[in-house]
Amino acid sequence: MSERNDFLDIMYNESSEVVKFTLEFWLYECEISESPPVAEVRQWRDILAKRGGKFEKYAHFCQQWLEEEASDA
Repeated sequence: MSERNDFLDIMYNESSEVVKFTLEFWLYECEISESPPVAEVRQWRDILAKRGGKFEKYAHFCQQWLEEEASDA
């Protein structure tokens, strides 16, 4: 399984703690050159929104990142 599919697996299946850690790193801590593509973050956002409950706030983190990326473009 590729690294990107691993991220999808995390968004679909992992606990909120693992999702939070993953998002914090890939959206705010990694090098800009390693940042995920916008399309991928949109996919994460949609998956997390569908999971609902405590994952909705993580979908919001993704949306905030997408808005910041759009304003930097």
